[in-house]
Amino acid sequence: MAQGDGPAVPLRTVVGDRPTIVAFWASYCVACQAEVPALNRAVDRWSARGLRVVGVSLESNAERVSAAQTDWGMRYDVFRLASENDDLIAHLFPRGLPVAAFVRDGRATLHEQLLDDKELARLVPPLLAHDRPAK
Repeated sequence: MAQGDGPAVPLRTVVGDRPTIVAFWASYCVACQAEVPALNRAVDRWSARGLRVVGVSLESNAERVSAAQTDWGMRYDVFRLASENDDLIAHLFPRGLPVAAFVRDGRATLHEQLLDDKELARLVPPLLAHDRPAK
């Protein structure tokens, strides 16, 4: 993954040891765009309790990713797939998008449906069950 024009970094490095929602998206995905306001509100609501939200674009084109991030109003960190990983998309997400991973302590649970406020209110508190201060 890369951020902006920066070097590629592994997702594990990006997530670190904080409870994190990793929202996978693409600029052509209408449902992915629909999730953005709820994910922004999740940042507002739970970041002080340690939650991090990370968007991972399944597109490697930095200009397209940056334009979508701005146009959609994403208020969380956004990364894009490194160009050498473009062929992996169909294998990683055979059912399509949207997909999010809820990550804690190196373990991830996939959620393969649209995230909204109600669903996030159900899924985030268990992720924060053993609250740690935000870093």
